[in-house]
Amino acid sequence: MHETGHRLCYTLRRTSEEPQEDGILERTIYSDKELWLQTGVVLKGEDNKLVGEYMYRDIEINPTFKPDQFKREALSK
Repeated sequence: MHETGHRLCYTLRRTSEEPQEDGILERTIYSDKELWLQTGVVLKGEDNKLVGEYMYRDIEINPTFKPDQFKREALSK
């Protein structure tokens, strides 16, 4: 699926007859088959209404950061 960077994924779908506290009736979770990381989730409420959709592409494992990456000064670069 292109939304997850064309990675092969396991798809897990959880449905409920009654809405959860957050109003969600259906969660579809995508997990990368090779990396075992969640690459997306689709949340639906009553009447199959889309509540949220989050897809994660271009995942880089253990990226290299500049030494000052997480200092205040790096925000203005």
